[in-house]
Parts: sequence; structure tokens; C-alpha cells
Amino acid sequence: PAGPGGASVDPPDPRVIPSPHGSPAFEGYRVLGRLPSGGSGASLWVAEPLDPGSRPTSVAEHRVVIKSFDLRQGSTLPSIVRESRALEGARSLGLVLEHHLSEERFWYAMPYHPGRTLTRVVEDLHRTAGPSGLEGGGLGLGLDHVRDLLRDLDRFHRAGLWHKDVKPDNLVVHDGRAHLVAINSGPHCPTNDRGTHIQLRSRRVAEQR
Repeated sequence: PAGPGGASVDPPDPRVIPSPHGSPAFEGYRVLGRLPSGGSGASLWVAEPLDPGSRPTSVAEHRVVIKSFDLRQGSTLPSIVRESRALEGARSLGLVLEHHLSEERFWYAMPYHPGRTLTRVVEDLHRTAGPSGLEGGGLGLGLDHVRDLLRDLDRFHRAGLWHKDVKPDNLVVHDGRAHLVAINSGPHCPTNDRGTHIQLRSRRVAEQR
């Protein structure tokens, strides 16, 4: 449960870094802390609405993750354009709750899933497993989380989205299932007649050069 004023994360989420002095302001939200950022040039913030009744609510205690691109902090315009192209599909899945664009900054709010990453969960499963490795309940739990991932990917693809960084650190185990957090998503790449992503092939060509 939340602490006085609803401003604490309880139990503590090990991913959340306490909010530093001078955190950015997002209209209608109070910043609680930040999450490790990926390679998109954006910053990630855990926040809660100042007036929960007037904002879209998250799946957990009215908290959200805000992904912010700020040109003054090193974000780039191509990154903002790429992310904005995925908004329609992401909103249809409930992955984006609201978004805002100004001359220097673009940010949007996503559901917040408190919990441990799949990396940590699997490490614990192996730590408690016997010499023969995962079996029984531990193996079943691991397979359940694989099923969760496949279900989320199916939802993404049906909405015309693809996740650019599927890895255990981007899966958060919460409420008995693994959630693929939409930190790095975008519209589907164009494909050739064999179904190969042209963008991926072009990147490989660029690397060979």
C-alpha cells in the first residue's frame, strides 16, 4: 500500500531510483523516482497523478511510468517521430494512457508494473533448483512466463507494433504473470516478399560497410 499522501512505493521496487532534486515536472503528476533508461535517449520516471480522479489510471495504485524525450537533454527528433508513430496502436492496447508534445519535449504515460524483472526471477529459480536444474514447479513457472511473453508479443503484432528490445530485463513479474513493458516499441517495419524486416536487413548492410 501507499504511504502517507500516496507518495511511497511499498513494497520497494528495486528498479526505482529515488527521485533526485530537480526532477522534471509533468503537468498533473508528481514524480516519485526514475527507472534505468534504455538506448532510445529518453528518460523513464515513475509518477502518480496529483488528482487520480482526473487522470487515466494505471494498473497499480494509480502510478504510471512516464517516458520523456527532451531535446534539451540529448533526445533526438527522429526518436520522437518514431515513437509518435506507434501511439495509435499502443493506445488501443492500453499501453499508452496519455501523451503531450511541446516544442522541446515529448512525453507519454504508460501503466506501471511494480515487481522484479524476469532476470531476477529466473536467477532465484536456478539458485533454489537442485543439481539437475529446473524441474517441477520451478520449470512450470518459467514456462508460464514464456507463455506470458508470447501472449504479449501476439497482442503487439496484432496492433501493428513490434518491440525492439525483448529481453528478461524488460519483462516485469507482477500479479502472477510476466508483463512485457513497452519501453522500446514502434510500428512494424516494412517487409519484403519473404517477410524479412527491411530495416533489420539495412542495418546489417550498414554494419558490413
